[in-house]
Amino acid sequence: IGYIASDGLDDVFREFRDELVRLGVTLSEAGIIRAGHTPSDGARVLCELLAQPEPPTAVFTRTDGLAFGALGAAHRLGLRIPEDLSIVGQDDVSFAKLTEPPLTTVRVDCVKLAGLAAGILFALLDEPNARTEPQVVPTELVVRDSVSAPRPWALAYRESVRLVAVRGADGQVTA
Repeated sequence: IGYIASDGLDDVFREFRDELVRLGVTLSEAGIIRAGHTPSDGARVLCELLAQPEPPTAVFTRTDGLAFGALGAAHRLGLRIPEDLSIVGQDDVSFAKLTEPPLTTVRVDCVKLAGLAAGILFALLDEPNARTEPQVVPTELVVRDSVSAPRPWALAYRESVRLVAVRGADGQVTA
């Protein structure tokens, strides 16, 4: 499993990693890459993940935008989603159901999140030294068509694709 982070490894990443540990799955350090925020960042980092000696069979991205870029790069490399590689995003933005294939994503209750954030902000305005407690925002996995169990033949197919995702003279990995 690969993880495409935005800028840093935040609470979402820590919960993701901790849940994998609970399930008995180890996330390798090489499989965790900080990308940025744009779809082109997601595309670039997916190519880096696929160029590794043991590329992932599934990738979780910190945002749907990063997932959109990863989907595009996978298509350019000739990978079939989800037969060859599963991709999951987070946010469930309106375009997630319009990708090809439709993106599996984690829906975050943005209205609840905004309400909690506003409440904390107003509490801090009233009392700047107030201690705030962590809040839990409801989430839901929205399963669409971008995930499946890995298939044995996909590993051999991905090895041939890995050779296409190569490091150029500028040191960048591209599709």
